[in-house]
Amino acid sequence: MLPDCPVPERGRPPPPGPHDDASICAMLAGPHRTREIGVRLPAPHEMTPTSTPDHGIEVWSCNQCTRRLLIRRPPDFQKTVLEPGDEHAAHVGGTGGLRMTGVTAQPTQPRQLPAADRQWLAEHGIGWEHPQS
Repeated sequence: MLPDCPVPERGRPPPPGPHDDASICAMLAGPHRTREIGVRLPAPHEMTPTSTPDHGIEVWSCNQCTRRLLIRRPPDFQKTVLEPGDEHAAHVGGTGGLRMTGVTAQPTQPRQLPAADRQWLAEHGIGWEHPQS
């Protein structure tokens, strides 16, 4: 961890650090690894079903922290937190053969702004140049 790199408070931009990219500071500091895409996103923790004490009731546990949930399936859905674990993490999980392994955000290809939109922008004093691909 970088010594002169304090963790920013939630909702505040990271302070300048001893490196070029302050967002790297926010990602490396603290116990919760985060990703920066305009807002701080907590690293996901995967929840898996660990037991079925009764029909329609499941106990789910986190693989990275001590979080445990008791889930009652619909039609009488109920979620009870048995152990809170890391409440700042994004807990994910599911059944039915699907598994979240990672998400990568990619920008869309630039496209031409429609003429009506360009005209509206011009009428309101907003200049527009088509982004280069």
